Amino acid sequence: MSDADAAWFYRQVRPGDPFEITGKETKGVVDEGNGFGAWNVPWSDWRKKSALR
Repeated sequence: MSDADAAWFYRQVRPGDPFEITGKETKGVVDEGNGFGAWNVPWSDWRKKSALR
């Protein structure tokens, strides 16, 4: 991504906006705890962490 494209993206996107990454050859699950991993936890596992279960 060029600096100009990154600047445009940063100005347009807000926290919580949904997005999809395409065109990446390697796909997988990131490590939980790195700031992005929580989005890769299955719903059943996520609910186990809730105090409301």
